[in-house]
Amino acid sequence: MPTQQSMKRRIDRTRDLQSVVGTMKALAAVSIRQYEKAAESIDAFNQTVDLGLRVVLGSFAAAPHPPRDGGGRPAAVVVGSDQGMCGRFNEDAADYALDLFRREASGEVWRVVTVGERVAAPLTASGHTVMQRFSAPGAASGITPLVQAILPVLGNTERLGTLLVVHNRHPSGASYEPAFARLLPLDRRWIASFRSQPWPTNQLPTFRVERDRLFAFLVRQHLFAAIYRAVAHSLSAENASRLAAMQVAEKNIDERLNELTETYHRLRQSTITSELLDIVSGFEALTG
Repeated sequence: MPTQQSMKRRIDRTRDLQSVVGTMKALAAVSIRQYEKAAESIDAFNQTVDLGLRVVLGSFAAAPHPPRDGGGRPAAVVVGSDQGMCGRFNEDAADYALDLFRREASGEVWRVVTVGERVAAPLTASGHTVMQRFSAPGAASGITPLVQAILPVLGNTERLGTLLVVHNRHPSGASYEPAFARLLPLDRRWIASFRSQPWPTNQLPTFRVERDRLFAFLVRQHLFAAIYRAVAHSLSAENASRLAAMQVAEKNIDERLNELTETYHRLRQSTITSELLDIVSGFEALTG
């Protein structure tokens, strides 16, 4: 039977755990907004890149028509997590990626770059080639160096075919959902829409750099922005998933703490009652 001292120690440990969970919950809530702001900032950068692409594409006599596939093996960047306590976050990202691989190029072995150690294992187990694994950044400031390290890995491989980026995103609240973006080949309708859009001001821009070099540079920046956005959305979704897990843990800890407190009070009351009975019995014996 537990004693008052042992129950007091259990209550203290449970309160310590409650404090840790509360701290993690607050950090997750703050981090969600931090990564959402990072995604908003890259959207502003991408608008500038899009304006540059519109200028370059407008200089072509006819819209360049990339092939419908890149003629090479398909590749993907799959973004997951290095940390736990976020539910099925990594499993859902991996399952979604594998389903995409089957739909896009069934039977093909995909070359994959992963962000987060935990998402790589199911992809490797399914027979796909993980070219390189990167750790997920711990802050928004780490996203830019990460993407700058990913792009050369993609550029140094043999000719790319389809290139996808797969990640979870945070729609609202403490939830997430899988999403993807097709980075290569460049979409024909996307190129055509750029050429048809009017310039937003009366002053038409021009450029002096060689057109093909400038076009290639802007496409790389477009890829940079797309992968950056995917990582930022994934980190926001990861913290949303962790927030949901911490909310469940907090509820369970509160219930457990109430149970322990009630048990402690019953033991304490039982001890007090026993001591009072001993006093009464001793008094009656002395006065009997």
